[in-house]
Amino acid sequence: MKKKFVIILMFIAASLGVVRASSPLEVLHEAVAECVGPLPADCDTIIACGNYDVRIVVKDGRPERIGLNLFSDGLREHADGSMLDYISQSLLAKALNLDQDCFRNLVITSGEIKDFRNLTPQSPCEIKSIDAKQMMVQWSVGSDDRPVCVSVPISYQNANGGASRSDIEMNFIEKIRQSKLSRNKKFPIDASDLEPYGDGLFVLAGESYINREITRNVYLSDKKKLTPVWSAEYPAESIANLLINPTGKYGNVMVELTILLHEYGEKETLTVPLERFLAVCEQEGCQAFWGVEKEKDGRVEGTLFMLNSRQGYDHVLKIEFDAAGVIDGKTPVKARASLFIPTNNVDNLFKPYRKKTQKEKIRWRTIR
Repeated sequence: MKKKFVIILMFIAASLGVVRASSPLEVLHEAVAECVGPLPADCDTIIACGNYDVRIVVKDGRPERIGLNLFSDGLREHADGSMLDYISQSLLAKALNLDQDCFRNLVITSGEIKDFRNLTPQSPCEIKSIDAKQMMVQWSVGSDDRPVCVSVPISYQNANGGASRSDIEMNFIEKIRQSKLSRNKKFPIDASDLEPYGDGLFVLAGESYINREITRNVYLSDKKKLTPVWSAEYPAESIANLLINPTGKYGNVMVELTILLHEYGEKETLTVPLERFLAVCEQEGCQAFWGVEKEKDGRVEGTLFMLNSRQGYDHVLKIEFDAAGVIDGKTPVKARASLFIPTNNVDNLFKPYRKKTQKEKIRWRTIR
């Protein structure tokens, strides 16, 4: 009777959609376990599976990395490591005859899957990208140096192992909650590149994005010491520094973040150090661009674009703050965020939309 009751509960849960689907990594993990037997709950090892060498990393019973053992850790650190992981995973899926939608983006353009039995992380390979949209990796095998080549689209979904956008969003949010990251303090400034900005200040003009008012400009109060502006007297300039230039002494500024999720009508709210959010984005390849929409009586509104040009997406944050309160460390920044917006869709934010309120429409002004 008890067994029957459990089965009924499982059926109800499945019909309500609350049974969690296996992630792509878990599917591979289960397939490898079927091939070689039970795997340890914690491991970082190479195993033989169907005549292929497989690198597998498992922590607390959950797979963190799994795929054909083709790329060294050094290469993964210097190249687009997440895309190389996806290539390893997709080739493992092909080797095990797993028919999964998430791994179908990879195409073997030269050679056959069995050729990968003869390749190792020490095998010379050439990695190319075409217009940052397509990655191609080529090896040579055999005495005749016969080429073996794969091709895969570069995208944030492939870089996340073919996971769904919703899963990627939730993993990213959890990383923001749990991460101990801090920003890389390297931000080279050549004093000869500074331009006078008025009131004895200087500006280092950065790249612009979408239009000339959305930039990576930073503002300095001392040309010799290269001191970033951080003063309620210059609210827009100070916040630009906070978002763009990690070398300033800004204190522990918090952000109250409301994230509008991919699932319509759903949202997540969290309060975390702003530096942590920026550090997580930057670690994943994003670059910050900031544009001021409105400034009045020390209150500033604007939009922050965290652009990942390599993987073709933006995190877009509509930000509001009381500059004096933020600079004094008394009040947090408030932000409303949309994650993983395809870069080619970002322009839509600037088009009139009949149902938008005036507050929701994006407008820009030049700082000074």
